[in-house]
Parts: sequence; structure tokens; C-alpha cells
Amino acid sequence: VPARMIGAGTGKPGQGWWMVLGQSLQNKPADSLAALRAIEAAERLGLAVSGAGLLTFSWTIADDSIAWDGRHDILPSQFGAESVNRGRTFLASLSAESRAKLTAVIETKSREQTHFDIDIELASAMGSMWFVILGTRIPGAGGATERLAGMLREITERRREQQRLTYLATRDELTGQLNRNSLRAELAQSIDKAKA
Repeated sequence: VPARMIGAGTGKPGQGWWMVLGQSLQNKPADSLAALRAIEAAERLGLAVSGAGLLTFSWTIADDSIAWDGRHDILPSQFGAESVNRGRTFLASLSAESRAKLTAVIETKSREQTHFDIDIELASAMGSMWFVILGTRIPGAGGATERLAGMLREITERRREQQRLTYLATRDELTGQLNRNSLRAELAQSIDKAKA
């Protein structure tokens, strides 16, 4: 049963989701009900992913293809999900530090599945955008990475707020100079270096 038929009503009694369910149950009750439950679960998951503002991905290393699903609009406009459907294109769009972190995950050699949680920076026309990329590294038979699967969430505002709070914790708000605690720490480091 196509997913678009589930929940699609025509406004006429006896049609839409319930009609599909009734017809399916008449043919093969157990198999059809299991198929409908699987479609309903996939639809619920898709709605939850979109509602949470997530973009999911499945990156097959052998052919360097990335399949995206969910909130495509969280990527910067110049990087629509269609333009980053290759791993090398996606990696090239990242900052050098972010690229190195993600490449390290890909180059890992282990027969065990490993999970990763990396903050990545993506350059955009409006400045840097930050994302958290959460996923699982799936190894092949020899332990080399076969696939990465996971999700992206935009965290640009959270990252900017952390930078602002770090600045305020170390600087005087009026003058922009180091505050008393930061000045003491800097002086202590300078004295230790001079002694060394």
C-alpha cells in the first residue's frame, strides 16, 4: 500500500485509510495488517524527524552517495540536499577542522559499530552555520567503514550564544578588556612561562 494512501481521505464515506485497511484485511489479514503498521510507523517517524527539525542521512562509502530525508531547508540555500548528494562534495563544504573530524570517523578500522557526535561548521553566504551530526558508523566485513547513518540538527544559535557567554565571562562589558579573573589567569601563565 503506497504511503500516500494512508490517511488520505476523499471526503466520501468508506474511502481513504479505512477503505484501504478494510480491503487489505479481506485479502490477507495478518500480512496486510503488518504492512500497514510498518507504513504507519515509517510515516510517524518521518513526521517526527521533520517536526524536530532534523535532516537524516545514509552515506554509502563505496559509491560515495548520500541519501537525505527530512528537513532539507536547514542546510544553507547554496547547499540544497540535492547538491551535496556525494560525500566528497559534502566534505568539501565543511571547515578544515570539521572535515578532519568526520574523515577520522570514516577512516576508522573496526569490526564494531561505533557512534559519533560531532559539531561541524558549514560556510554559508550569511556566515558560518553550525550543525551537530549524530550517527552510527557501520563497518564492512574487513572492519573498514561501509556506511554512515544518522542525522543533522542546526545548532548555530546555540553555538553563537556559547561564544557570547565565553566572551562575557572573560571580558569587561564596557571596555572589552580582560576582566579581573581572566587578567589574573593570563598573568599567572605569563609568569610561569617566564620562570620556565
